[in-house]
Amino acid sequence: VGAPAPKGPAKPAIPAAKK
Repeated sequence: VGAPAPKGPAKPAIPAAKK
């Protein structure tokens, strides 16, 4: 969910879930 995720709304969700 890191490569096919950075499409738009998933980009800001990655660093948020990483935290």
